[in-house]
Amino acid sequence: MLDLFAGAGGLSQGLMQVGFRSLYANEIKKCYSQTYALNHPQAIVD
Repeated sequence: MLDLFAGAGGLSQGLMQVGFRSLYANEIKKCYSQTYALNHPQAIVD
């Protein structure tokens, strides 16, 4: 999936639990994108 306006990745985490895979995430706030990257290391975070 592509996660735009991703935040820290809570929605992505829930979707991963039902079988989706995060490929890319976009978040403008640096602290949120850093948290997303820690929670979803397989995704490209921009």
